[in-house]
Amino acid sequence: IELASGKTIHPLSFLQPPQGYAGAGISDDGRWIVATGADRVDIWNAQSKTKSATWPVTKQHHSPLITSDGKFVILKDETQLFVWDVATKQQIATWDVQGLNLGLPLLADKAGQVAAFASAGQQIRVFSLPK
Repeated sequence: IELASGKTIHPLSFLQPPQGYAGAGISDDGRWIVATGADRVDIWNAQSKTKSATWPVTKQHHSPLITSDGKFVILKDETQLFVWDVATKQQIATWDVQGLNLGLPLLADKAGQVAAFASAGQQIRVFSLPK
């Protein structure tokens, strides 16, 4: 939903609850949707409503991010932050974030170079992504 007008930008009815998704994120330009379940990550093209990539994961992640170029997915759990390359479906970076109390993801920039998360104590944590 576009906040200024209240209009629906991309109806997500094609992401049916039976898919078992626990978290979802949309790129800042609205082109890509990332959805995470207990055992996988799915990437959707929002315009064509088609799944463009999927791969297995060993644990459930919440609040995923995807860069607007569709190149990187950023996942987090309670203790780690993970960067995945969508093309190769490989995890390419991991950060230990235990004790940082990362909250909701705020953004993955258009250039695919940084990801920002809200953190406890009214802080914002910014992470540089691999190129």
